[in-house]
Amino acid sequence: HVDWESGAVSVLESEQEWPELDRPRRSGVSSFGISGTNAHVILEAAPVEEAAPVEEAAPVEEASGPVDEVPGSSVVPWVPWVLSARSEAALAEQAGRLAARLDEGESLGLRDVAHTLVSGRAGLEHRAV
Repeated sequence: HVDWESGAVSVLESEQEWPELDRPRRSGVSSFGISGTNAHVILEAAPVEEAAPVEEAAPVEEASGPVDEVPGSSVVPWVPWVLSARSEAALAEQAGRLAARLDEGESLGLRDVAHTLVSGRAGLEHRAV
């Protein structure tokens, strides 16, 4: 039997505020099984990390070739082009074919090419971005 009235420990029966302090928040969680198995774990809040600075994409006027602009912005979004093939040699050949297609000068949308590369082809063992 636990005397809940005499200590600083309590069983939560509803949500309550947990204020930020100058140290990490910690909490204990216990489970008392009917068969005699007891478990206890101490949880601690993860440290807050500063977000890494986001690298800006090149302004549209500096980009070479066709681009898809972000509405209301002069910044070209980063869009990964994922290539995959069954071998390193086939991957190099595919990259060469894509480069040749781009050199033809036809205006291709960055997002359209990216979408086709990831949804129109199987994801194979050898990959490049």
